[in-house]
Amino acid sequence: LKQAGREWHVLLKNELNKLQWIQSSYDPCLFIRESKGIKSYLIVYVDDMLILTPDAETMMATKGEIRKVFDVEDAGEAKY
Repeated sequence: LKQAGREWHVLLKNELNKLQWIQSSYDPCLFIRESKGIKSYLIVYVDDMLILTPDAETMMATKGEIRKVFDVEDAGEAKY
């Protein structure tokens, strides 16, 4: 469907906003969240996400929040 990509992005954006992720004004595929002084970044490419956080605890918490909303598969660390 022509609108499928847009509908997915609208759904994703709305759900991430509920989790206090702010969409970047420079790139609509970049979401930023600051919690307890720690900045985290979430980058979306089609239906894949790359999460950048400074520590493992924040990473696990972020993955857990997203798992509650979406059926996800963890591909592990990024290779490059």
